[in-house]
Amino acid sequence: MKIQWTIDKMKCDGCVETIAQALLLVDGLSDVTVDLNSKSVAFTADHQAAVDAARQALQAAGFPARG
Repeated sequence: MKIQWTIDKMKCDGCVETIAQALLLVDGLSDVTVDLNSKSVAFTADHQAAVDAARQALQAAGFPARG
């Protein structure tokens, strides 16, 4: 399933790197894209548990997702 969320706290390239690294550690995600201009993240998840884990990983990294 394709997921797209807004990350309001994203402000710089460092934020983009932190968010990307957090999501790359989540099993079941692919095609991770982080866009600073739109303050968004998009990815494909194999199952709902991966979506939940992605949201938790972003929260733990200090970048709560909206959407």
